[in-house]
Amino acid sequence: MRPLLLRLYEERYPDGNYGLVILGGAALGLLSASAGHSFMVGVFTDAFIEELGISRAGVSSIWTATLVASSLYVNAVGRAADTFGAATVVRAAVLPYVVALLILSLASDVASLSAGYLLVRILGPETIDFGCRLCVNMWWVRRRGFAAGLINAVGALMVALPSLTSVLEAWLGWRRTLQVMGAVMGLGAALASGALLDAPERFGLAPDGEREAVLPVVAVGEGAEGDAEGGTEGGTEGGAEGGAKANTHEPNVSCAEAACSLDFWLLHFYQAAVLVPWNGINFHMAAVVRETGLGEAGSAGVPLAFVYLPLACGSFCAAVLYGVLVDYLPPHRKMCALVPPLVSIALCLAGVSHIRARWHVALFGAALGGFQGANSCALAVIPASLFGRRQLGSIQAAIYVSAQLASAGGATALGVAKDSLGSFRPLFAACSVVQCLLAAVVVARTGWLRVQGGVKVDNAST
Repeated sequence: MRPLLLRLYEERYPDGNYGLVILGGAALGLLSASAGHSFMVGVFTDAFIEELGISRAGVSSIWTATLVASSLYVNAVGRAADTFGAATVVRAAVLPYVVALLILSLASDVASLSAGYLLVRILGPETIDFGCRLCVNMWWVRRRGFAAGLINAVGALMVALPSLTSVLEAWLGWRRTLQVMGAVMGLGAALASGALLDAPERFGLAPDGEREAVLPVVAVGEGAEGDAEGGTEGGTEGGAEGGAKANTHEPNVSCAEAACSLDFWLLHFYQAAVLVPWNGINFHMAAVVRETGLGEAGSAGVPLAFVYLPLACGSFCAAVLYGVLVDYLPPHRKMCALVPPLVSIALCLAGVSHIRARWHVALFGAALGGFQGANSCALAVIPASLFGRRQLGSIQAAIYVSAQLASAGGATALGVAKDSLGSFRPLFAACSVVQCLLAAVVVARTGWLRVQGGVKVDNAST
C-alpha cells in the first residue's frame, strides 16, 4: 500500500517529482538533528568546564570517546538502512533523540555528561542526519549534485544556530536551553520523518521523478565498462545533461568491492585531513576567537555571531553553486570535487594568525562556510556516483568512520595543542600543509584513471 502522503501528492501533482518532498523533509531533519554536531555542543563546552568541574582536556576526551563509539554505531545504521530503509531508521530514532537531549540537560558529572554526549550524537547526526541524506541520494541520481546542493544549502542554516543557542544559554542557562532544544528539534524530526520515504523503486517509481526506470542497475563486469566509458564521453561533451543521457547504467558496487578501490581509501584520508581541524575549531570556537585577542568570546553571543552568521551565509551560497558545478564534472573527474574544499580550508587555517579586527573574524567565518558548503556537496555526491545505490548505506557508513575518528581527533588535538603549546596555530599550520599536498595528489591521480563499472582503477592495471 502506498503511503498516504505519497498518494495525496500524486493526486495533487500527477506529473510531480516526490523527490522534492524528500528534499524538504531531509532539510528539516538535518536542522532537527544538529544538536549532536560539534558546533552545537561547542556552545556549551565552557559551561560544562565551569559548572561540572571538568578540565578542557577532560571534556575534549569525553567528546573524543563519544565520536569513536559512534563511528562503530554508524556502521549498524548503514546496514539497517540497506535492509529496512533509511526513512524507517529515521522514524525509529525520533523519540529516543528527544530523551537524549533531556539526559544531557541533567548532566552533573563525568558519567552523566558522557551518556548525554553519546546518546545525542548517535541518535542525531549518526541516525537522523545520516538517514535523511541517504534518502536524498536514493531519490536523486542524474541531478544528485543539484539535490545535494539544495539540501546542504538549507542545512547550512544550522551553522547559524550556535548564535541563537549562545544567546538562549545566557538568558535561560544551559540546562533549560537544552530542554527547549529537545522539544523544538524533536517536533521537527517527527515532521521530517513523516515526509521521508525509502527508495522510490519500492513504490513503483524511479529516481529524479522519472515514471520509468531509465537508470537500470547492472552488475559489475556485465557491460559496465562500456557503459561507464559512454557516460564519461557524454559528460565531457555535453556537461551534466549529456553525461546523464549517456550514462544510462548506474554503478552496482557492493561495500566489499568498493573497499578494494583506491578512491575509497583516498576519501578516508581526505576526511581525516579536513575534518580534524574543522571539527576541532567548532568544538573550541570560543577559545579560537578569544585567542585572536578581540575580547571575551561568547559574551551575549556577539563574538560567536561574528563567526557563525557569515559561516552560515558562506556555506549556503557555496552549497548552491557547488552542487550545480559538481553535476557538470564527468564521472572520471568527480574526485576533483575534493580539491576546492582542500584549498579553502588550508587558506582558512593559514589566515587565523592574521586576524586583527572583527571584520577579519567575519571573513574567517565566511571562508569556513565556503569550505563547509563545498565539502558537504562533494561528500554527498562522490560515493554514490562512484559506487551506486546497491549498498550505499553500508558504503557511506564505512567512509563515515574516518569522519567520526577525525572529529574525535580534532577536538582532542586542539585541546592538547592549546594546553601544551599555549596556542592552536602550530597545529593549524601543519594541517594546512597536509591539505595542500593532498590536493596535489587528487589532481595528479585523475589523469591516471578511467572508470570501470563505477570503481576507478589505474590504466596500467587493466
